[in-house]
Amino acid sequence: MLAVLASCGKQADTVKSESLRIGLLADPLASLLYLAQEKGMFQRRALEVSFQDHEGGFTPSGSCARRLEVAACTEYALAMQSFAGNDLRAIGTVATPTIRS
Repeated sequence: MLAVLASCGKQADTVKSESLRIGLLADPLASLLYLAQEKGMFQRRALEVSFQDHEGGFTPSGSCARRLEVAACTEYALAMQSFAGNDLRAIGTVATPTIRS
């Protein structure tokens, strides 16, 4: 998600816009993408972004997956799709909670 947001920092040089379909988990972590859309960050980069929710941490499959350029999912879902022989590219993050006593 950071890669998608990072590309939204500068103004678009051309008028022609491109569409970007993003599959998201119903999770608060996706809120940054919704916020970026609300603030017009995608539009400034000439991106017409649409979101498609999917549940359970699984990657969209079948015709749904073929209609997406980017999808957020869990590592389990990526592993299962890989074992099924699907061609995937992954950008990942690892985070641990900070526990303060």
